[in-house]
Amino acid sequence: MSIPEIDENIFLMESTLRICSSLDPDVAILNLLNFMKDYIPVVGMYLATVDSNLHAFRFWAWASHDNTKKPKPYVFIPFHLRERVYRYWNEKKAFEVINYDQIRNPQLKEITNLAWPQTSRLTLRIDIEGQRLGVIGMWMKGTDKFTERHLNLLLKIHDPVAIAIANALKYQDIKKIKENITDDNRYLRGELFKISGDEIIGANSGLKGVVQKAQQVATLDTPVLLLGETGVGKEVIGNTLHKTSTRKDGPFIKVNCGAIPDSLVDSELFGYEKGAFTGAVTQKRGRFEQAHNGTIFLDEIGELSPSSQVRLLRILENMEIVRVGGGIPRRINTRVISATNKDLEDMVIAGNFREDLYFRLNVFPITIPPLRNRKEDIPLLTKYFIKKKLKELNISKDIKTAPGMFETLMDYHWPGNVRELKNIVERSLIEASGNSNSEFLMMQPDSRRSNTCGPHSANRKICSLDQAIQIHIQKAMNFTRGRVEGPDGAAAVLKVHPSTLRAKMRKLNIPHGRSR
Repeated sequence: MSIPEIDENIFLMESTLRICSSLDPDVAILNLLNFMKDYIPVVGMYLATVDSNLHAFRFWAWASHDNTKKPKPYVFIPFHLRERVYRYWNEKKAFEVINYDQIRNPQLKEITNLAWPQTSRLTLRIDIEGQRLGVIGMWMKGTDKFTERHLNLLLKIHDPVAIAIANALKYQDIKKIKENITDDNRYLRGELFKISGDEIIGANSGLKGVVQKAQQVATLDTPVLLLGETGVGKEVIGNTLHKTSTRKDGPFIKVNCGAIPDSLVDSELFGYEKGAFTGAVTQKRGRFEQAHNGTIFLDEIGELSPSSQVRLLRILENMEIVRVGGGIPRRINTRVISATNKDLEDMVIAGNFREDLYFRLNVFPITIPPLRNRKEDIPLLTKYFIKKKLKELNISKDIKTAPGMFETLMDYHWPGNVRELKNIVERSLIEASGNSNSEFLMMQPDSRRSNTCGPHSANRKICSLDQAIQIHIQKAMNFTRGRVEGPDGAAAVLKVHPSTLRAKMRKLNIPHGRSR
């Protein structure tokens, strides 16, 4: 085959464009083959490396015009051939020209994958920075098809081919690492859900209404505001909303707004650019960017500073964030679930929370009742925590519940809600496991905080004034079906001003308004 006259600079440029045309090695090799076939007698090309850990050839790319079957990604080298293969692999000469019929060892012929007689093969060894990167091999049916002119022409493109192949192989490695990280993240998200607790105890009893509302909004991107006292399980409901949504395979980023200092809120939520402030030596993505295509859970939303409230409002309106020290808006696709134990409506009236932000967050409110208002869930929760904590604490001892235990627990007021119950179970299990004389689990809440003048009290002690007022207000609220103002409201029944009643209810931790 005669090589057409061509300017070597043009040949170099066109070859480089072909090999750099794609980060997919198969596509790049095919594009190079389609160009080379007009100048070198070649019907197929491949890119291969040697994996010394696996003792195998790794075929990264393969292109053929004669339907030669592509080998498996890894072709293992037999033990008795390894020394010979490695010696051949590390040879310093740039080219290897061989006729298939000259290969005597049948296993070497199998490794070449060119299983027909009278075949010419040309191998160009690719080095970069003194390291053997791999080889580009090409073949043509027939013997002695490649000449010195072909070799010199191919040698001219060694450097751009080496750089392109190095980039392509690095891209493949990064792509694989990304896939592994995605798999790891998916697994870790599942483990985090197990740790934080994604099982709703009481879904068919005390939390039935909460679960029904969660099911209505789970598959939507509508912002959800979870309301309830500390320890009622707002994070569990947030987990469930994400896990049952269309974003379940995306990230679930939890942020405790009350745990971030005011000076760091903006940089934590929205990120910052390099040099934005002293110590910002690199750029950093904020929590909203981390939650892209997923869900962000903003706990203690009522603790946000006024300036952070303004920026959060802008995000909810435009779904764009601007990093601290930056000026380029970045689009995000994030669902917002917020939670608070405060009365945001009262905070709006007091001027401590922006009204427009409140309406943005309060699109679909879900109020989680305190444990004292769903005491039918206490036996279920207790049994669940006992089973879970026995496994976590690795306690194999036979633990039994004490007679009358559930009655005692039902009589307690539970100011710490479900979290307090979980802590009592854990403390009692630790004490019971260390007692060799008893197999019974004796759980007794803190008597100093117990609601001793409640309707189920066994000892009937005189309660404190605050407890008496609390019970009386709760009775009035139940009588008026949760209404505070108006002629039929609790304030009218108790003959006090509505604002005074609300203040007293906040002080005594009595749910009212939307939180009720």
